[in-house]
Amino acid sequence: MQTEEFKFRKDQIVAAILLPLVLLEPISKMIKQAIEFHEYYWYPLILFVVQYVYRIAIKGPFLMMIGVPAIVVTKKSITLNGKGYTIEWNDIYDLQFEVDHGETESHILKIMVKEPWKYIGQTKNPIMRYYRWHMLEYYDPLIIKLAGVDGDAYEIYNTIETYFYNYRGKKWPN
Repeated sequence: MQTEEFKFRKDQIVAAILLPLVLLEPISKMIKQAIEFHEYYWYPLILFVVQYVYRIAIKGPFLMMIGVPAIVVTKKSITLNGKGYTIEWNDIYDLQFEVDHGETESHILKIMVKEPWKYIGQTKNPIMRYYRWHMLEYYDPLIIKLAGVDGDAYEIYNTIETYFYNYRGKKWPN
């Protein structure tokens, strides 16, 4: 039990190709109108749409294509490459696994950390950092939807939980 890696699901590549193609025309019309008529109030909306498309549809499949795993679990920490966090086991105070029985069954892993500000500061994008900081009052930002991770959700959670209980509280040399 040295390192466990969980890859992104391969069917996300379809969303990465189709969503930008579908949104290309409306986004290009917004940009054209904003430039042509000097309507600067469109810029934040355009920025939001581009950011949304990047975060939801493109980042995960792009990381998958270059071979980056979705979740890396080691003795020292858990790395969530989709969100850009590396969390040490000592900073986590609880893990929760939830199953949502809606139209389709979805599995969610919630990681509760002692100091969420430390991890929000790791977010490089200032818009996402502000959003996560603002939403911290309402929910913990370290939520992973296991639908985007290849493999059985229960096995992934059991592996993460095993590492959490075995390695939290241990001191590691730098």
